[in-house]
Amino acid sequence: MRAAGSAEGRGAGLPANLLSRWQDRYRSGNLHDCESLARKLTRDFPHAGKAWQLLGASLLALNRSSEALPALRTASKLAPQDWSICDNLGIALQRQCDFDGAAEAFRSGMAHAPTEARLWSNASANALESGNPDEALHLALEAARLAPKLAAAHLNAGNALSASGHAAEAEAALLRALSIQPNYPQALLS
Repeated sequence: MRAAGSAEGRGAGLPANLLSRWQDRYRSGNLHDCESLARKLTRDFPHAGKAWQLLGASLLALNRSSEALPALRTASKLAPQDWSICDNLGIALQRQCDFDGAAEAFRSGMAHAPTEARLWSNASANALESGNPDEALHLALEAARLAPKLAAAHLNAGNALSASGHAAEAEAALLRALSIQPNYPQALLS
């Protein structure tokens, strides 16, 4: 999952120092502090989509995806053009097994940021989990084309190839993921 607001200029409507404080807590693993700060931000800045995204991202990191959904839906209504909100919403929906809703969230993000490889990669994982390895492979290959050093894209391609019965190609893709990120737990387990 992507930490909300990690790119320059993503904290629209929030003071930079508060966004930085949340990011510092997130990076250091203080997720309950992230949630507390994000709840305060939603009270103080109720019309800032980024505040609601920070709350949703905090809850996702705490494995509370059903609680994250309302915050991320609010964020999406307030800032529908923000691809990172679409990405977080798609992840939350996927975790709730709403694969169609997740696919729609990822597509919405791709409409706003068609070159953002993480969206393609996360959409690939969603397609595979929903039982569509051909679509998953297409999405993963596009993610890998956009960001050749994104290990998750190669992992997803490998998993899609494996699900389609292409063992040799799957192994090659998984080895690419491991060459990019040697201690990648998901690739080590695949």
